[in-house]
Amino acid sequence: MRVTRRSRKDDLWAEVERLRRERDEERTQRALLERERERLEGENERLGERSRFVEELSRDARATNEKLEILATLSKEVVSFDLEAVL
Repeated sequence: MRVTRRSRKDDLWAEVERLRRERDEERTQRALLERERERLEGENERLGERSRFVEELSRDARATNEKLEILATLSKEVVSFDLEAVL
């Protein structure tokens, strides 16, 4: 509603009430968005921790895999070693 100097008192009060409702709705929306932001920040932090944990597990798995490859290679060499020729 457009309010002018010639607007009637009832129209002015109607506009005041509309603006108050709009303000209240905006405050409610802001509060909801703030809660959602806090929830998302918490989720983001948990995902970051999970990501760091997965990276650590991946590093450990790669190191273990490398050790297993070395052991497998050494085992093959030991098995192929001709003991009787040496003795």
